[in-house]
Amino acid sequence: MNIDSSDAKGFLIELYSMTEGDTARQVSMYDVGEKLGMEKNAISSISEDLIIDQLVELKTLSGGIGITQEGLTALQKEGLISAAPTHNVQKLGKGPVLDENDLKIIEQLLSSIKNAVFGSQTKYAQLEEIVIDIKTIEIQLLSPRPKLSIAMEVFKSLHTTLQNSQSKEIAKAIGNLF
Repeated sequence: MNIDSSDAKGFLIELYSMTEGDTARQVSMYDVGEKLGMEKNAISSISEDLIIDQLVELKTLSGGIGITQEGLTALQKEGLISAAPTHNVQKLGKGPVLDENDLKIIEQLLSSIKNAVFGSQTKYAQLEEIVIDIKTIEIQLLSPRPKLSIAMEVFKSLHTTLQNSQSKEIAKAIGNLF
C-alpha cells in the first residue's frame, strides 16, 4: 500500500516514532498532529484516511491510535524505515486453547507473512507450502476452541520455510514466538 500525501507520510512516521513501532502501543492522534503543527481538522482527516487504508488502528473513541503491521510494511516499502521491528511480536500463551491476545498476535503475524511473501519472488513450491500452512492456521482459528499446539506446529513449519526464502525478517518474528 502506498502512502499518498506527504502529510500522511509525515503523520505515519511521527506515529511510528511515538509508538516506537510497537503495534500494541497507542497515542493520541491529536498529539501526533500537534507535533507536526497540524490543525484539528487536518489531524482528523489524515487519521481517518490512514485508518481506512488500515495503516493506523483506532484504539479508543477519544482519538487513541496505533500503527498497524500494514502501516509498518508501508513505511518499509517506501524506504522510510529500514525494517519493520519485530519487538512487537509477543510470545503466545501457555494454555491449550488460544486466548484473545494470542488470536491478535497470530492475525498480525499472518498479515505480515502475506505482505512479505506475496510481494516477493518466492519460488512456486515454497509459496504453495506457505499458503497451505497459512490456510491451516486460518482454519484452526475458525474453531470455537482453537488449539495452541496446532498453531505452534504450523508456525514451526512456516519458520523453516521462510528462513529458506527471501523473508528472513518474518522468519525471525516467527522465531520469537517459541
